[in-house]
Amino acid sequence: MFIMKNYIKRGLEKRKAIFNEATTRDKVNFAIFILLILFFIGFLYYSNIINYTSSSKIQEEIERFGILVPIVFVIFYSIATAALLPATLLIITGGALFGTIEGMIYVAIGSILGALLSFFIAKYLGKSFVDRVLYKNFEVLRIYNQLLKKGGILATFILRLAPFHYSGISYALGLTDVKSTHYLIGTLLGILPSIIILTYFGDSLARFDWLGIVVSIILIGLLALVYPIYIKKVRREMKEGE
Repeated sequence: MFIMKNYIKRGLEKRKAIFNEATTRDKVNFAIFILLILFFIGFLYYSNIINYTSSSKIQEEIERFGILVPIVFVIFYSIATAALLPATLLIITGGALFGTIEGMIYVAIGSILGALLSFFIAKYLGKSFVDRVLYKNFEVLRIYNQLLKKGGILATFILRLAPFHYSGISYALGLTDVKSTHYLIGTLLGILPSIIILTYFGDSLARFDWLGIVVSIILIGLLALVYPIYIKKVRREMKEGE
């Protein structure tokens, strides 16, 4: 029992020492970052906004702005994705509002702005704390961070193809050493396939084009296979290299 207490005490002291390596400003900024994310999650959950917000309702609200619809849509898209609203819903809305080609352009602009907003929020509020507390003291995290730094474009590209939460990836990559230019390029290349497919899907839904709907669903399924195939390939190469 005495040995267990000492072990727990030493563990707590070690964690306290690691935590104290961050400056007061780092701790405050990181606390604000965590509270902001929790606020977004809480708002989405308790307001039940996902359940009563549909593509048609968003479309109806945005169409009220007349000739300003494209600008309003891009601004709404960028802020909504940063606030953790599912990007898929907004991409389909863009296709239904503007058609495949025009919708793809506006969705791409909104996606990039939303991704950059999330990325730099995490970079400004959380990166310094993570550097001092996590990367400095945990070798595994430090190695992954270095890998992301070296292959930022490819890593971002693959993560954008994966069926993960869009803004979650943006915030997570903001806490790494991925260069902002690499992040931007990887994001742009990675989101294009899903934007093209989903805007086409939204356009097909608006026109009741059943062939287009079926084709879109098949393409979405094929796109979802890219990430697990890539991860399997990487793991096989890692085993061969051991």
